[in-house]
Amino acid sequence: MSARLSTGLLTISIDLDADATRIQQADQRVMDDVTGELLDVLRNRRLPATWAVVDPAISAATQRILSASADHEIAILGDPTWVGRDAPRSRFARELARRADRSRSVGVAVSTLVLNVAQLDQHCDLAIKHGITAVRHAPADARSARALQPQTLQYGLWSFPVSVSLPGTSRWLPGGGGGRRAQAIVDQAIMAPGLVHLAIDAPRLAALGSSSRRVLDRVLRHVDRRRSQGVLDVASIGGLALRLAGQYQSQPSRSILHCAA
Repeated sequence: MSARLSTGLLTISIDLDADATRIQQADQRVMDDVTGELLDVLRNRRLPATWAVVDPAISAATQRILSASADHEIAILGDPTWVGRDAPRSRFARELARRADRSRSVGVAVSTLVLNVAQLDQHCDLAIKHGITAVRHAPADARSARALQPQTLQYGLWSFPVSVSLPGTSRWLPGGGGGRRAQAIVDQAIMAPGLVHLAIDAPRLAALGSSSRRVLDRVLRHVDRRRSQGVLDVASIGGLALRLAGQYQSQPSRSILHCAA
């Protein structure tokens, strides 16, 4: 079931790892700096985010992020080696269980799975079994406004498609551009109203240098301004999934969630 929202909402996810590939030691120092810069700008703007890492229990960034703000969320970053059409169901179950169980054993609650594929396919039951209640994924049809809104999948699992990614892709603009488009999409979500999900590729942000970070800062400044105007709300993926699930079940008279026709 898809959902239609009655106010503008924004979620932000940050992919800290490049799928399952290990970042070389020299690049890791750059990634540490970028992580610090992202934490600073989010703190200055008072914005929560969902941070996706390959294995939350062993990532050096996990405690740093959670210590920075209680509103930040740690998520599991899935990759094509165990998520997607070519990955066996047994492998998906094994890899997800290992990451989720190990995270909880060190006190890190994980409820969101971040994917760069279009959908979770037939594994929703396994995701729910291991405590996953929300999935961020690439949109199945980026041209459809309805396809970019949150949906409930099987077993009550919430689906959050990516609306816009930064850094963008540009042959002419330093840092990849994409800032104006991202701001326009935020404003469209306010006017519609609906959800906009901003996905940030941190390794690419590091590779493109300071110009890409300036583009992102302008977008987040725009988000902060819209929120200050009272026309936009910002939440982590897991936090919004919990909020939507509760309001979907109770259906109060002034709920932000309405079943789409």
